Parts: sequence; structure tokens; C-alpha cells
Amino acid sequence: MIDAGITYCYMDDFCTGNSDEIRIQAVLNEVRKSLDEAVHFNIQELFQEAIRRTRAELSTGEQAQFYDRYLRPMRLNVDKEEMWKSSWGHSEEINKMENGTANKRWLSRL
Repeated sequence: MIDAGITYCYMDDFCTGNSDEIRIQAVLNEVRKSLDEAVHFNIQELFQEAIRRTRAELSTGEQAQFYDRYLRPMRLNVDKEEMWKSSWGHSEEINKMENGTANKRWLSRL
């Protein structure tokens, strides 16, 4: 069904085996499709713009390291008000940054 572009189907009484799983998958496919249509951005372009605006002088290697450590593992979550919120980097790195114990040498170069 997915290959044919069919994201849903009507359920009849003859199919009662795993209809919950089919419905869940159909709704997830439709949400994924809507998100793909609504959310489009290039993280590399956003990253380069952030570097430019902050005037951070990062070498190509430092940019790659920053990208791999903080941006690649970024996740989008839904908060209590059902709004998108991002989770950045590795959780231990984020905890260190929020608690003020992050690697000062790394941050001083930014």
C-alpha cells in the first residue's frame, strides 16, 4: 500500500485481526507526509548562518565536530502545549551546558 501511495484504507468487518496496527500505521504515515510538506529547512544552511551572525571563527574541522556533536543528534519533540521544541546534542553535553560545567576551552573558541 505504501509503495502505491495509499496511506489509508477502509476497514470492513471481515478484517479484525490486526486492524489497530493498520490504523496506527495509516495515521503515522499521514502525519509523516504532512510534516514532510510543512517542515523544510537545511540544517547546514542554518548552521552557516549562525556562524556568520555570531562571528565565530571555526575551522572546517571544528565545524564538522560541532555539527556531529550538537546538530546531527538534534531531535524535535512536542512540549506540553503541543508545540515543537528541539533537543540538542548528547544529553550529557546538554546537562553540562545547562549546569555551567561544559568544556570551557571548546566554548571559548566560539
